[in-house]
Amino acid sequence: MIDPIVLRNVKVYLNGQKAEEIAKDLFDVTLSNGLVDGWINGKPVEIKACQMWQSNGAKRCRGRFVLERDQHEYLVKNNGYYLFIVFTEDGVISKLIEAEKVPFKRKLSWPSVLEELIRDA
Repeated sequence: MIDPIVLRNVKVYLNGQKAEEIAKDLFDVTLSNGLVDGWINGKPVEIKACQMWQSNGAKRCRGRFVLERDQHEYLVKNNGYYLFIVFTEDGVISKLIEAEKVPFKRKLSWPSVLEELIRDA
């Protein structure tokens, strides 16, 4: 039997890889191996991805983005961006947002970040 934590971590890794490919296609992101995922027009960008729906063990709930404080501070200080990507059953929804407009919180449900996109979900 597969450990559920290992399975979750594999899914997170694969989602991150898919999100980076989407970012390259949608926004011509240049990927890096630094503190943030890459660059758009000379500005840093951090790519965050999640599933539209996930299970918390007891019920189905909206997916969450996980932010890191050091990345957030770096993005804000350097006029950077977050690229939020949500994997839906039919594809993806995404939005590029200036980091200074995203309040730091370790875990954010995707609707709290992309409120206007809920209507289409």
